[in-house]
Amino acid sequence: MKERDSELQRGRRIRLSTLGRERCPKLKSHTGVVTGKTEYSAAVRVLMDGHKTPLTLHTSYIEAQ
Repeated sequence: MKERDSELQRGRRIRLSTLGRERCPKLKSHTGVVTGKTEYSAAVRVLMDGHKTPLTLHTSYIEAQ
């Protein structure tokens, strides 16, 4: 889990994983930036490209670019 945490640090560029694209089909942008962590260890806040506010996404939905 520590390795995954270092991949998803604040400011890191991410993209939706295959599972993320399946589960969030309405998201037009598939890339973004991690803006922070949540109180749940399995989720992070992500500002998707073209969006004004961050989304909370499960870590299985995203992968580091």
